[in-house]
Amino acid sequence: MELRKPQNCPRCGSSKLAGILYGRPTAEGMEAVDRGELIFGSCFISLDQADWECMSCRYQWFDAEDPARIRRDQILNDLINRSGNEDLNEQSA
Repeated sequence: MELRKPQNCPRCGSSKLAGILYGRPTAEGMEAVDRGELIFGSCFISLDQADWECMSCRYQWFDAEDPARIRRDQILNDLINRSGNEDLNEQSA
């Protein structure tokens, strides 16, 4: 699932964009940060996090219509719902 990279920042129009890396970075992720292709986000992954940052104005956003983003959010929602249901089942036992 690779997100489609925008051409320009929706706020300032700059083409200097970087993806935002969430979670524990792999060696490839660290190399992409070193090349300026990615920046570090948070250790945690959650819904509605930005996927892109403009390196000119620092605006962060995501494309809600990106098919990869939609699929990733579905997977994350499934995990959240499954985890929440398991927690409820454990409490009621």
